Amino acid sequence: MNWLTVVLLVCVILFTVLLLYKFASKTTQWWVLVLVFFSWNMDFAVIVLIPYDVEMTLRGLQDNWLETAWKVMYWTLFVMCWFVLPVSQGYLMGGEFTFFGKLGTALYRRIRTILVMSALGLAFIIYLFIRGTLDPQNVPAFLVAMSNCWGLFLIIMLLGYGLVAIPRSAWNNGNIKATLNYYYFKTVGIDQNLSDNKHDLTAAVEKANGYSQTIKQDSSLRKYIDAILSKCPESIQSGLARTKSYRDKQDYGPETKEALVELHQEIKKLVSEFHRSEWYWLIRVVGKDTSKPLLRSKTLLTT
Repeated sequence: MNWLTVVLLVCVILFTVLLLYKFASKTTQWWVLVLVFFSWNMDFAVIVLIPYDVEMTLRGLQDNWLETAWKVMYWTLFVMCWFVLPVSQGYLMGGEFTFFGKLGTALYRRIRTILVMSALGLAFIIYLFIRGTLDPQNVPAFLVAMSNCWGLFLIIMLLGYGLVAIPRSAWNNGNIKATLNYYYFKTVGIDQNLSDNKHDLTAAVEKANGYSQTIKQDSSLRKYIDAILSKCPESIQSGLARTKSYRDKQDYGPETKEALVELHQEIKKLVSEFHRSEWYWLIRVVGKDTSKPLLRSKTLLTT
């Protein structure tokens, strides 16, 4: 490996650390940061290794280290993309109140998704067998081709949009009046999205407070509702305390562990969406820098 590739790989590591520092919430658990850093860093490293691989190929040279690196990166990213990261996300957003409860639910949902996708893929292969367009010897090559087609589809959709949208945005920014009118239009939608997310979260927090009023202190469900209330933002809680709207006797459904698990999962999702919309509102409307300590808790990554 030449010195330029090594320098670029070091720059990729530093760039990944910078992204995490700027966008990660300060309350994010350390193992989430490690997973995100590892996956982002390996994705960015692909961009660095491709020119080196092309150079070695054009010069007719072989690099055993490079071949090993490609295999390790491919299968590592494959496992993380299809299993590790989805399970981690399911664990973080799960409504269960124990480690094994959240992990078991996350594993069950991921395995169910993989089985459904595998069944659909197997049905498609059987269909091709029946049609006579595929034979057993070509199945491995067919699977590799399908995997590459999915990757190329994502590249065309994302990179193709970026190649058009980024230069067009730079061109439009030269017209101050048109840019101002565009941001006037976008501001309304951003503000409305924040308002809608806050309304939905307030309703869920109100429901949690309603359960808290009816579940007794000596009940076995008390620790679960207390855990749910600890996830509720203080700003929403204080707003409800001022209006005291949750004190009205409403029917929030049966007081069961299953109902609290569902409510816990719902509040986790709504809190994440509320923080994300609030972060976007701060950036686009207020124009504040989220790298400041007081604002980093309202960024994209949540616990």
